[in-house]
Amino acid sequence: VYQVRSREDGQRYAVKESHARFRGWRDRDQRLEEVAKHEQLPPHPHCLRFVKAWEEDFRLYIQTELCASSLSSYAEKHHDIPEQVVWNYLVDLLQGLKHLHDRDLIHLDVKPDNIFISDDGLCKLGDFGLTVGLRTSDNQKEPIEGDPRYLAPELMQGQFTKAADVFSLGITILELACDLDLPSGGTHWHALRSGTLPREIGSNLSRELRRMIEWMMQPDPQIRPTVDIILAQRSVLKVLRVRRLYVAYRHMINCTKRFFLLLWLALCSWLLVVATWCRSAPGLRRPKRLKKSPSTTFDTLDFSEDEVFENSTISKCSDGIRDRFFDTSSSSNGSHKNDGITPSSSTPKPSPKMKSFRGSLPGPMRSTPWSSSPHNKSASPGRKNRLDDTEWSDIEPRNLLRVFEAAGSSECDS
Repeated sequence: VYQVRSREDGQRYAVKESHARFRGWRDRDQRLEEVAKHEQLPPHPHCLRFVKAWEEDFRLYIQTELCASSLSSYAEKHHDIPEQVVWNYLVDLLQGLKHLHDRDLIHLDVKPDNIFISDDGLCKLGDFGLTVGLRTSDNQKEPIEGDPRYLAPELMQGQFTKAADVFSLGITILELACDLDLPSGGTHWHALRSGTLPREIGSNLSRELRRMIEWMMQPDPQIRPTVDIILAQRSVLKVLRVRRLYVAYRHMINCTKRFFLLLWLALCSWLLVVATWCRSAPGLRRPKRLKKSPSTTFDTLDFSEDEVFENSTISKCSDGIRDRFFDTSSSSNGSHKNDGITPSSSTPKPSPKMKSFRGSLPGPMRSTPWSSSPHNKSASPGRKNRLDDTEWSDIEPRNLLRVFEAAGSSECDS
């Protein structure tokens, strides 16, 4: 048996693989009968739910619902099972057998390996490979391949009745309640089928449960009770009422979980649609933010260099300013060269915008004389054409523009 996850719905399932390949067409038809029985059996809370089946590489694969464990695995892990749990499992399996017997079907292989416990704690009948119908007489001629530890004594004589399932269920409950290792033959096998349990077996059981097990294990199938008679007993009815309430409660919980899951999926889908519509709607688009570009302090002003110095040529005046501060044309004989540059006869006039800008400049800063500047110490002592300290002391931030205007005026006058 494999645990798989379906690609269709994402749920986990159990896939049972046949032990051997088909030995022929007859063997294949017999195994396909199990699939047909699964398909004919309506769903029931205490019967393993069938999903689908297929053939692959001459093997049969049956997909069913996934349960937490089998009853045999549960009994191996828990050697001291409470009696109330035993009663609950007995009532669950009785309801599953009733579902089969009402449709004239006999399981013929009731044992802990074919009983499964779901995540909700419910017992379910499974593995309907040996199930036969009372309306068909051909199947009764075939030999029984079930486990001899759980077989009813009449099956050895070829008698196929519904009471055989009741006996197998009774000895299964005995094994679960007393933690027994059932024999597959011999004296002890016949002792368990004598109609009375040995004294050393079941001494820790209550009187009601012990009498119920002995009644279900009667060797005569005519004396053995049916499923309907057992379910009508007072001790069983008490457990049955509580069990039905538990099943209804678990069903309500599962439906609530599915409802909120579907509600959450619907809400997520609605939010996705709304978000997509908001992006596509032109009136709900957010305005794009403009990227800030690096700017200077003069970017906010509405004038340019051409507007500040109107009707003037900066290139002509700049040579005069350069000759004012640095004697770049001096030679060995002390003469000056004009290099063919004729100064302009006009004095640059500041524009009205420049005058307004000049008034918005900050006040004069406290200047440091050149002589006391720390850069004076690092200056080269042999540098020529250096200004005097008195000239540099008069240069302050508010007088820079006047110095440039005076230099340009004197150059132009000369």
